[in-house]
Amino acid sequence: MNNRWSPLIICFLLIQLGYGQKASIYEKKIVMETYMFSDPNPVPDMEKNYPYFKYEGFTNKSSQKEWNMVILENDYIKVFVNTDVGGKIWGAIEKSTGGEFLYYNEVVKFRDVAHRGPWTSGGLEFNYGIMGHTSTCATPQDYVIKNNEDGSVSCIIGAIDLHTQTKWNVEINLQKDKAFVETISSCFNTGNLPVPFYHYSNAAAKVDGDLEFIFPGSHHIGHDRQVGKWPKDDNRDISFYRNNDFGGPKSYHIINSIAEFMGGYYHDDDFGFGNIHEYDKMPGRKLWIWGLSDEGMIWEDLLTDSDGQYIEFQTGSTFNQAMDESTFTPFKHREFTPYDSDISSEIYFPLKKTGGMVKANRNAVLNVNDINDSIIGIRLSALAPLNANLVVRSKNKVIATFTLQLKPLDLFTGKVNVGVDKDFEIEVGNSILLYSSKMEMENYIVDRPVIANEEFNWNSAVGLFTKGLETEKQYAYVKGGYPRKVAQELYMKSLELDPAYAPALNRVAFNHYRAMQYGKALLYIKKSLSINTYDPEANYLFGIVNAKIGELANALSGFYIASQSTSHRSAAYTELAKLYMKQNNLDKAMIEVSKALDYNRSNMVALEIKALIFRLQKKSEEADEILDELYGLDNTNSFVVNEKILIGNSESKDLQTLITNELQAESYIDLALKYYGVGRDKESISVLMASPRDVKVLLLLAFLDVSNRNDWLEMALKTSPYLVFPFRTELYEALTELMELSDDWKLKYYAALILWKKDMTKEAKELVLKCRDLPDYAPFYLAKAKLFSDDSPIIKSSLERARAISPSDWRVQLALVDQLMKEKKYLEASKIAKKNYSANPENSIMGIRYVNVLLKLGKYKETVSFLEGMEIIPFEGAIEGRMIYHEAAIRLSFDALKKGDYVSAIQYVEKAKLWPKKLGSGKPYNVDERLENAILAYCYEKMGKRGLALKYNLKVTDYLLDRNDRENSKLYLQVLALRRTGEVAKSKQLINDAFSKDTENVYIQWVIAMDKGDSSNGTLTKEGMEQIIENPLENQFLLVKDFLDITRIE
Repeated sequence: MNNRWSPLIICFLLIQLGYGQKASIYEKKIVMETYMFSDPNPVPDMEKNYPYFKYEGFTNKSSQKEWNMVILENDYIKVFVNTDVGGKIWGAIEKSTGGEFLYYNEVVKFRDVAHRGPWTSGGLEFNYGIMGHTSTCATPQDYVIKNNEDGSVSCIIGAIDLHTQTKWNVEINLQKDKAFVETISSCFNTGNLPVPFYHYSNAAAKVDGDLEFIFPGSHHIGHDRQVGKWPKDDNRDISFYRNNDFGGPKSYHIINSIAEFMGGYYHDDDFGFGNIHEYDKMPGRKLWIWGLSDEGMIWEDLLTDSDGQYIEFQTGSTFNQAMDESTFTPFKHREFTPYDSDISSEIYFPLKKTGGMVKANRNAVLNVNDINDSIIGIRLSALAPLNANLVVRSKNKVIATFTLQLKPLDLFTGKVNVGVDKDFEIEVGNSILLYSSKMEMENYIVDRPVIANEEFNWNSAVGLFTKGLETEKQYAYVKGGYPRKVAQELYMKSLELDPAYAPALNRVAFNHYRAMQYGKALLYIKKSLSINTYDPEANYLFGIVNAKIGELANALSGFYIASQSTSHRSAAYTELAKLYMKQNNLDKAMIEVSKALDYNRSNMVALEIKALIFRLQKKSEEADEILDELYGLDNTNSFVVNEKILIGNSESKDLQTLITNELQAESYIDLALKYYGVGRDKESISVLMASPRDVKVLLLLAFLDVSNRNDWLEMALKTSPYLVFPFRTELYEALTELMELSDDWKLKYYAALILWKKDMTKEAKELVLKCRDLPDYAPFYLAKAKLFSDDSPIIKSSLERARAISPSDWRVQLALVDQLMKEKKYLEASKIAKKNYSANPENSIMGIRYVNVLLKLGKYKETVSFLEGMEIIPFEGAIEGRMIYHEAAIRLSFDALKKGDYVSAIQYVEKAKLWPKKLGSGKPYNVDERLENAILAYCYEKMGKRGLALKYNLKVTDYLLDRNDRENSKLYLQVLALRRTGEVAKSKQLINDAFSKDTENVYIQWVIAMDKGDSSNGTLTKEGMEQIIENPLENQFLLVKDFLDITRIE
C-alpha cells in the first residue's frame, strides 16, 4: 500500500481542520417514529382556544415521518432545532461524551397536553402569549438560518400569538468557541391595548443517574397558594430527584435568590446540565417533576418509547406560573403595556466532570467541595477559552495561585488549604469569575414576602378591582372561560362600592373599547377624567376611542396629555404618529414617532412607521438602516421583508419564503393591517394578494380593493367556512360594510363569531338567528347550540339540523349525547355513544361519554367490563376513565351490601382500589381509600372476622392527607372509625384541626353538622351541591352519603 497522502487528501484534511474551528449550521430531514395528531375541531371554542382551534385526534399507532431539523454544532456541542414542531430545540448533546444537556426524544409522540391539544416532551420549548404551552408548540414556525460575521451561527424562530396579538421570536445562537447555546428571546406588544404577558422557557432533562437539582433559593411556591421551604422541606432534601417519592407531580417555583444560574447534576454519570439567565428579565425558576409513583411514571411511556422519564427546568418572566388562586398571594399576573417590548437572553450548557456547581457564568462553571476540615477541592470547567490565573484568597491574603490554559469543557482540578473556618474567595482573571464562600453559602438569598397580607380586604372596591384585573391578566385558566366578561363584572361590583374609583372606571372603558362599544367607553372615560384630568391611562383611552370614532381634536388632546407620563409616553406618541400618517402628514408623523423611540428604542411599531415614512419620502438608505435595526430585533419580521422589496433591495427574500407557519394567512393579515392602520391601503391590498386564499383574506380584499369588490366577495362566499375563525375588529368593520351588499349567511356568521368573542353575545345571537336554517354547514349549528346554551328549543333544533347535514360526524353525535344526558334520556344517549365509539375505538372522548351514560343508567357491571377492555389515549379527561371505573365498582359493592353478599362486596371494593393503566391514569402514592377501607371494615365485621375488620378500621383512622390536599367528606368516616375504637377526643381534635386549616371547606362544615346531629344532618350546603353537579365524578360525597344510608351507621 502506498502510505503517501495525495495533495487532494491533504487539502481535504486541512479544510476539515479549519472547519473544526467554526460553528456550522445546516438543515437535515430526519425520519422519526411519530405518533401524529389530527382532526382539528371546526366548532369555535370561545371559552379557551378561539381564534385557534384544537386538534382532537391522537393515536397509539406510529408511522415513520420526516421532520425538518436545523442543526447547529461546533467542536463541543451539537444542537437540534425542529422547525416543524414549534421551533423547539429538540435536544442538545455534549459531543465528547454524547451526554444530553437538553433531553433528546428519539420519537415524536404527540399527546393531548397543550391548550390546542398536541404537545411533545423533551428539548427546550419557548412559551409566550397566555400561560401554558404556547399555541404554536406543535406546528411549523417561521424560521431563518444564518451564518454571522463573528463566526457564530443562528436559527431564528418566530410567531404571532393570536390571543394577545403579540409578536415573538427566539434567536438560537451557537458561537464557534463556546460550549453553550444561547437563546435571545424577544416579544413585542404590537397593539394599542394592554394584554396578558407570559414568557417561560421549558427545558427538559433525563432523570436517571442520581440527579441533584442545583437551584439557589430559600422557598418554593406553587401555581396557587402553596408555599414550602427549599432545598429541605419537612426534613426531606427535595433537591435530589429520588427524595420526591411522595405526593403527586411537583411544580416547585424556587424563589428568593438573585443568583442567575441553575441546573442539575447526575452524580452517577459525573455529568449535568446548566442554565444562566438574567434575573431582571427572567426571575422565575421552576422545577417540574412528574410524580414518582405510577401517577407520574405512566407518562414515561405516553410521551416517549424508550428514552426514559424526564424533568423540566424552566425560567420565566414571573416568579411563578400564576393560576387563579395565586391572585390571593403576593405572586400575581403580569401585563404587557401597549407597544412595549421584552428582550432577554439565556444560555444552556453541559456540566462535565465538575461534581456539581456553586457558581457559573458565560466563562466557566465552578464547583467547590469540602475534602476535610480545612482543605477544599476546586473543579472549574471552561465554557469559553480561558487563559488566566485562578487566585484563592483568605482574609485578604493570597493562599494559592493556579495558571489556567483551558479550552471549552477542559477541566481544572485543585486542592487548597483554606483553614478551618472555610472563609475564602476565588477569583479567575480580572473578575472573569468571582466566588465568595460567605456570599455563595447563602446563594444571594433575599427576604421577599411569600405570604399574602391578611389585612387586604378582597371585598372592598380595591379588592374587587384587583380580582377583576388579575382575572383579565390571567386569561387562560379562568373557570368557565370568558375572562374579560368575568373581569368586567368584578369591575362593576367595585364601582358599586365606589363609583368614583378611577382605576375601575378606566378598565371598564378598556373592555368596552375592546367590545367596539365606543359610546359606553367614552362615558366611563369622562367619569375618570372628571376626577383627574391628567390621569395618563384615562387620557390614553380618551385618545384611542376618539381616534376610532373620528374625533381628531379629542384624540390629539388625549394622546398629548397621556404623553406627559412615562407610563404611556411611548404608546401615546406612537398613536399620534399613526394619526398623522392617516392624514399623510409625514413630517409631523416623523416627529411623533421619533419621540416614541426616544422612550422605547425597541418599540417595533414605531420603528416600522419610521421606516415607512423614510420610504415614502424616497429616502431609501435611511429606510434601509431602520429596517436593519428592525431585523436585528426580529429576523422573522415580515414587514422588514416586504419593505426591503419595496425599496428595491434585490437581496431580500420574499414573503412566501419567510412565512411557513401553520396559519400563514394570519401572518399576511397581520402585516396588511399594519399598513391599513396608517392609511396605506395600497400596500395592504398588495400583501393580501400575496397571501394564500383564506376566507378572511378574501373578505379584507373585498373591503379594501373596491374596484374588484364583487369578485373578491364572490370568491369569499364560495369558500368553505371550515376552520374560519375571525376575531379582529378591522374584519368586523369590513363585514359590517359587506353585509350591506350581500345577505349571505356566512357574512352574518363570521360577524357573529367576532361579536361572541368580544362577549357581545346578545348581538351575536341576533345575527345567528338571522341566518335561519340556510347554512348547510354542521359546525354552524353546533356553534349555535353552544351560543344558545340556555335555550333548549334552539339547542334541540340546531342539533337536529346538524345531524341531518352530517349524520356520521362524531362531534355532532357527541353533542347529541351530551344534550340527551342533560335531558336525562340516558338510554337513547347510550345507543348513540356506543355506535360511534364502535366505529372509532381510538376516540377516547366518545368512549368516556359512553361509560358515563352507562353509569347514569346504573349498568355498573357493563361499565366496569367495558372499561376493562378499553384503552384511553390520554387527553384532558383521562382521569375521568378511572373515576368512572371506581364509582361503578363501589356502586356494585353497594348493591352486594344491600343483598347481604359481603364476599361480592369485598371483591368489588378491591376492584375499586385498582388503577388500570390502560385507563390513562397511574396510581398516586397516597390514595385516599377511607371509603373503601370503611366498606371493607363493615363487611368483615358483618362476617364475624373481627381481626380483619380492625385492620381496615385502623387504615381509616390512621390515614393522613398530603399537606396540599383539601379535606373531603371521607373525614366523617374517619371520625366514625375513631369513635368505634373509643377515641372520641381524637375524633373531635381531627375535626377541629381540619376546620382551622380550611374554614371555607363545605365538606368539613357538613362533617361538623353531622357530628352535632343538627337539622342539616345528611345535607350539604348549596355551594357544595353546586360543586357536585359541576364535577360529579371528582366528588365522593354522594358515595359516602349512600354508604352511610345503606349501613345505617350512627
